[in-house]
Amino acid sequence: MKLSVWVTFLTLFFFSETYSKSIYEMIFIDGDKYEFKEFSCNHLHSGLKYDKLLSKDLVRRPYDVLSYNLYMDWVNPLSQDKININGVPYVDSTDRIWKGINSMKIRIDSFNVEFIELDAADFLINSVTLNSVKLSNTPQPVNNILKIPLNPNIKVGDTINLSIEYTYKSNTQDGFFLYPKKMFVGVIPNTNDTAWVEERIAYTMSQPESARKWMPCNDNPYDKAVSTIKVRVPLGFIVASNGLLQKIDTLTDKTTIYYWADDAPVATYLMAATASKYVIMKDWYKKVSNPNDSIPIIHFVWDKDFRSTKTDGTEYNATRALSTTARMMEIFSEVYIEYPFSKYGTVILQPFWAGGMEHQTLSSINRVWLRTNEQFGLAHELAHQWIGDLITCASWKDIWINEGGATWSEAIYAEHSINKNFYNALMLNRRATYFKGGGIALFRSYNPPMKDLFNYYITYAKSSWIYHMLRTMLGDEVFFNTLRNLLNEYKYKSLTTEDFKEFFIRSVPNPPISFDAFFNNWVYSPGHPIFNLISETYRKVDNKYLTKITLNQTQTFSEVPEVFITPVKVDFYNEGEIKNSEILVIDSRSKTFDLVLDFLPDSVSIDTTYILCEVSSVITNIKEISDENFLDGIFPNPATSNQDVNLRTFINTDKIQIEIYDALGRKIKDIINADLRNGNYEINLPVKGLPAGSYKVLVKDNRNYKAYKLILY
Repeated sequence: MKLSVWVTFLTLFFFSETYSKSIYEMIFIDGDKYEFKEFSCNHLHSGLKYDKLLSKDLVRRPYDVLSYNLYMDWVNPLSQDKININGVPYVDSTDRIWKGINSMKIRIDSFNVEFIELDAADFLINSVTLNSVKLSNTPQPVNNILKIPLNPNIKVGDTINLSIEYTYKSNTQDGFFLYPKKMFVGVIPNTNDTAWVEERIAYTMSQPESARKWMPCNDNPYDKAVSTIKVRVPLGFIVASNGLLQKIDTLTDKTTIYYWADDAPVATYLMAATASKYVIMKDWYKKVSNPNDSIPIIHFVWDKDFRSTKTDGTEYNATRALSTTARMMEIFSEVYIEYPFSKYGTVILQPFWAGGMEHQTLSSINRVWLRTNEQFGLAHELAHQWIGDLITCASWKDIWINEGGATWSEAIYAEHSINKNFYNALMLNRRATYFKGGGIALFRSYNPPMKDLFNYYITYAKSSWIYHMLRTMLGDEVFFNTLRNLLNEYKYKSLTTEDFKEFFIRSVPNPPISFDAFFNNWVYSPGHPIFNLISETYRKVDNKYLTKITLNQTQTFSEVPEVFITPVKVDFYNEGEIKNSEILVIDSRSKTFDLVLDFLPDSVSIDTTYILCEVSSVITNIKEISDENFLDGIFPNPATSNQDVNLRTFINTDKIQIEIYDALGRKIKDIINADLRNGNYEINLPVKGLPAGSYKVLVKDNRNYKAYKLILY
C-alpha cells in the first residue's frame, strides 16, 4: 500500500529532500453533506485509522482456513441515487444494508478444539451451518469475535464446512465504502479544479484488519486460503475482484452476479471487491519465461478517464497512466521471478484515503494517479504482487518486509527502465525522507507501534534501505539469487522476520558480517550509525602511500546500538575523481585501518549510497610533514572563516584529541579523537561558519596538552 493520495508527479530529473504529501480524508455525514479535510502524514500515522487494531502478535489459531466462498448482495447499496434538499447527493444508513454468505472450508490443526473463533464486526448473524447442520442457537459477534461451538466428535486433522449468513449494517466508512454519483470530493491541490465521483461506487478496503468488517473470517495475514467472490449488483454495474472472472449471470430482475475466483492462496486483507459503472481496458503481458504464454491485464476505469486524451495533467487519463503496466511486469519478472498470478490489473477508486493498495491480482488505485501519471506509485503496487502478496508478512510486526520491499522496488523499476543513477537518486531520496521524518529518534522497522504501522519514514523509507543494504553488502549476484530463491521457497505463504533472516543464513554461508548482526542492527533496533572519519596519510617506500583510516561511531540515543556492525564504503579522491574505494567492516565503536595506496589522496569520504548513515565530520588532510619543512602553529592566523586554516603540531603519543574552544571556554568542535603515529602533522581546522572572535585550539593526550590561539575576523 502507498499512502500518498494527492501526489505531484516525481519526475526522473529532480528529487526533492522528501516527498510533499498530504492526505485528504472524506468525512461521512449521514444524508446531509461531506466534509473534505486535509491531514498531514504525521496525523494519519498518529492513529487516524489504525489506533483500534486488535492485535499485532502472531498467535496462530488452532485451525487453518483452506477456502472462502463469499457471496455479497450489493443491489441495495447500488440501486438508488438520493439528493437532499440542498441538491447534494448522499447515501444514508438504509443504503448501506446488504446480505452476505461466507462458506468456509477449515482444517482443525490442534487437539481438543471446542470452538472456532472468527473475526467479525458488527454484523447481524442470520444463521450458522456446520457440516450441513444449522445451529439451533445462532451466535453473534462479541467484541468483534464470533465464537462457533464444535461437535466433540471433530478431531485434529478433520476438515469442516462452515457457512455463515449475515447482514451487513454498519454506517461507518471502514472496510466497506459507498459513495454516490456526483458527490463532491474536493479541490485538487495546486489547481483550481474540483473532483467529483463519476459513478456510484462500492468497494472494500481491508489493510490492515478491516476484512472482518465486511465478512466473517480469520483476519490474520498468516492464514492464506483460496477464494471465490460472487457479487450481485444492478444491471449496468461491473464488479472487479481477485483472480479470474469465471462467469456472469444476468437475472430476470435486472441484476447481475459476477463470479470471481483466485486459485492462489490469499490473505484476507488482500481480498477485495469493487463495483461501479466501469469501462474495461485490456492488455497482455507476455511472460519472460515463455513469450508464447500471456497473462491478461485488466483495468477498470470510468468512461470519462478512458476517453481522455490530454497529457498535461489537467484531466484523468487512464490510457497514458496505465500503458506501462506490461513493461513493469516484464521488469519485475526479470529481476525477481515470473509473475506468479493468473491476472493483473487495476481498479480506479475515488474517493480513496490511500494512494494505492496491492489487492492480489488487482491493485486498487486512487483516481488522482491517472492525472499525475504516478508511475512510481503504480510500480510500488505492482511490486507488491511479489513482495507482499506472493510472500506476505506473517504478522503486522513484519510489515517492513512488504512495504520496504515495494518501496525499494520503485528504485529497481527506475534502474531497469532508465539507469543505475536513477536507482541511487531514488534511494537517496528515501534516505533524506527518513532523516527528515526524525531519523535516529524514530522507532525500529520490526514491530512498530500499531498507531504508526504505516509510518512512511520507517515502514517504507528506512525499510527500503534494508533491502538496499543487503544488496550492497552481498553483491548483485548473491543477493538477487537469494531473493529469488526466497520468493520460490515461500511463494503463496506468509513469513516472519525470523523466517526471512534464517533463509539468508541458510543461503549465504560467508557474508561480510553475520545476518544476526545485520538484522539486530537494522531491523530489530532503531536508528543508524553516525560516523566521524579521520584520514592520516604519509609516504611509505617505493612511492606508495600508507593511509590510516579511523572510523568512530558517535551515535548516542535511547535503544540505538552504540555499535553498528557493518561494512562501510570509503572513497579516496585525487583531483576531484575517485581513484580507489575500499569496503571496511567496522565492528567496534572506533576502528583504525591501514591501507596502502598508489597515490596521495587529497580527500576521503564515506559513500552514503552504500549504507544508511550520517557523517558528522571528515578530517582528511592530516599528513605527515618532514622535519625540514616543519613549522609549529596555525596558518594563516589571523584568518577569515572562509579560508582554509591548518594546524601544524608535533604528536608524540598514540591517542590524541584536538578540540576548539571559544573565548568563554565553551567547547564548540571536536576535531580529532583517534590514534595517530608519532610525528609532525598538518591538520585542517573546520572553521567555516564560525563567527569572528578569539578561539583556542587544544591538542591533548591523557597527560599533556598544547594550546594554540586562533583569531578569526
